[in-house]
Amino acid sequence: MAKFYLIGKISGELMKRMQNEPTADRFASTKKATEAAGLELISYEWVRGRFDVISCVEGEYEQAVALKIAFKNSGLMEDLMVHEVTVSYTHLTLPTNREV
Repeated sequence: MAKFYLIGKISGELMKRMQNEPTADRFASTKKATEAAGLELISYEWVRGRFDVISCVEGEYEQAVALKIAFKNSGLMEDLMVHEVTVSYTHLTLPTNREV
């Protein structure tokens, strides 16, 4: 099982929905779509900057791409990228020059 980050920019349509339904549970709907694609949702975060949302999921590459397609086809995401984690370090295990 691999880990992926989905990084996206929401569409105008989703922005309107959020304005009309500010208390809607976006996490629950994202988790439901993620699980329907066969993935496990690890985190779901709204961010400030070029993109709006970053989600971390675990599963297979094909499942992550299927989730991207589902979100794009829904019209809720303007842009959505899938990035597979190939190497992961925590703040406790930073590489030395010899390990890079």
